[in-house]
Amino acid sequence: EIDGEWRFACDVAGYTMRPPSQPPILDRWDAWSALAATTDVLVVRGATSEVLIPASFERMTAADRATGLVVDGVGHWPPLELDPTRAAIRDWLTV
Repeated sequence: EIDGEWRFACDVAGYTMRPPSQPPILDRWDAWSALAATTDVLVVRGATSEVLIPASFERMTAADRATGLVVDGVGHWPPLELDPTRAAIRDWLTV
């Protein structure tokens, strides 16, 4: 801003997914299931995320090769500088 301050405004309504006018060519859940059936994936969710809702997180981490982490006290994008995030990534990479 002109006064030198940082401000953030999030229009949650602007992120709302709306049904497409035509069916999608590829269902995203089918794509996720195919990926997580053949590749190890780590899903990191901020506990207060309004974008990655708990039901979607649970569905993603139910896949065969998926592991999940919920970082308390942060929103959609958990910073990599947080110890819980780093520790989970480090643990996941060393398994």
